[in-house]
Amino acid sequence: MAFGLVLAWLLCTKLKSGNMVAIVFVGLTISLAMGTYQRNKVWWDDLTLWQDSAEKSPQKARPANKLGAALENRGRLEEAARYYLQAIQADVHYYLAYFNLGNVLQQQGRPAEAIVNYKRALHLRPDFVKARNNLALTLTSQGRMAEGIRQLETAVANASANNLTFIRLGTLQMQTGNYEGAAAAFTLAIEKDPTNADLRYNAGNALNALGRFDDAIAQYQKALKLDPTNGLVYNNLAIALANKGELSAALRLFQVALRLRPDDDNIRHNLKMARDKIDATLPGQDNLQ
Repeated sequence: MAFGLVLAWLLCTKLKSGNMVAIVFVGLTISLAMGTYQRNKVWWDDLTLWQDSAEKSPQKARPANKLGAALENRGRLEEAARYYLQAIQADVHYYLAYFNLGNVLQQQGRPAEAIVNYKRALHLRPDFVKARNNLALTLTSQGRMAEGIRQLETAVANASANNLTFIRLGTLQMQTGNYEGAAAAFTLAIEKDPTNADLRYNAGNALNALGRFDDAIAQYQKALKLDPTNGLVYNNLAIALANKGELSAALRLFQVALRLRPDDDNIRHNLKMARDKIDATLPGQDNLQ
């Protein structure tokens, strides 16, 4: 518009050709500068970018989904849900919108509706590991442990499954008393991340529960090499040793554990039991916690 006004003014005014070129150039520069300013204003951040895109293309799913994500990141969940629904209306096969809507519903305390949307996303994209993870978490939060475990077992069979999936599966297996399944899950997780001390600690716990004390001891010892400050590992290593009848070694480790965790009553109890057993020279450590 600025260029048009300058040009119209020039047509009505007698000026030297050099001046005319200068004024036309200035007008064109102003016009281009204004256009750049307007684009910069629209692209100021992801929210304004996708608002502009969604307004210009309301029939497209991707801009609405992206705008929903920008709103969700800002805690504006009601608005985010509306745009995810708009994305679904634009394309009923857009699996990401179902997944994102499920996440918002979960944050809003609407787990049943979240589950429905996670399942819709998985119907469209069965190998979508994130959706299966979130579905499993939502199911288990509702006490549906077996269903959650089945979802995670399906997820870990996928080549794209990340370590978090194995960890969640192992944790759920421990909670439900399936120590064999937990040991298997944590072992697979260790293969992906062998320097993770927590994984080795959890694998040791599962093996300890199975009575595989030597395997448990090996995992605890590797965990301590990676993190020698974890008092719980010393405690559980001591229990494994005590279960093998190695009370003197167990006693020393309980003492280390208590120094690291001086307020832990379980460790204090275990230390006392170990001392009592040694004093009485009685085998067995059934009361260790």
